[in-house]
Amino acid sequence: MPSSLSFIPFDGVLQNRWRWLAIFLFALECTFRRTLTILLLGVAWLSALIKSMNFFMLTQGQLDTQLLEAQGPRYFTQTILGILELQSLWLAVILTAIGAGLIANDLKKGAYQVYFARPIQAKDYFIGKALAVFFYAFLVIWLPMLVFWVHGFLFSGFHSSQNWQVVSGDITIIRFAQTMAYLFILTVSMGLLILALSAWSKNSKFVGLVFIGIFLVGKFIEQLASFLQLRALSFLSYLKNFETTGRVLFDYWGEGVDPSRIPKDGYMAIVLLGILALFCIVVLYRRLKHIISFGQ
Repeated sequence: MPSSLSFIPFDGVLQNRWRWLAIFLFALECTFRRTLTILLLGVAWLSALIKSMNFFMLTQGQLDTQLLEAQGPRYFTQTILGILELQSLWLAVILTAIGAGLIANDLKKGAYQVYFARPIQAKDYFIGKALAVFFYAFLVIWLPMLVFWVHGFLFSGFHSSQNWQVVSGDITIIRFAQTMAYLFILTVSMGLLILALSAWSKNSKFVGLVFIGIFLVGKFIEQLASFLQLRALSFLSYLKNFETTGRVLFDYWGEGVDPSRIPKDGYMAIVLLGILALFCIVVLYRRLKHIISFGQ
């Protein structure tokens, strides 16, 4: 029997398989009603829309074709990577605003006592909080990208401009699979990171500062590595590892892959992101078990 309990964890029979749903819906209720959340989502969508409209106008011959000549047939892929890079930054900002307090605020206010005194397990709590994070990831980065792909597959194909003929060969099922794979890696990695940080501290502001600091410090390290020409130093940059992983996915995966063609830094970036994800899972598991057994 754990000592110094301020509540008694539920120890009965679990029957309902949808126990996580209440946690998910309450997390959305607490975060989505904020004016800041709506504002950030609107600005994030606007930035993706501008990128998409720029591509649409170019492929219909309404912009300077020199923009297209610089990239050639891979302009569609470069547009995807540009949208992903931009939206990933917006996702980091929005996760800082709404994700930092998902677990930290429960620890601060003692809400975990209400959760775990009911027929809720640690995995139910984790699934509910994770789905809240992935819901915002879907709004910020998945949905704009899917809309962009629908435009690429369905609408632009009805036009026969010369610019469209150049880029249309790059709109393939393989490119779509590469995009979905990158989105999955990005969402899982950033989602686990913000949840692990939120579970580590009761101070949501501190969690937010650490999370956004990882991106800012990583960007500084990336610039420093470029200035000093120390390639290995860039592996300490979170965003740089995402960029390298994206390059591996879009340049080497799905084209009769020869593993020897994939650069070593590509393997290293993927391994580092994998290690970070596993570390976050371990942190979450241990923290939730500790909270259930001993409280904060």
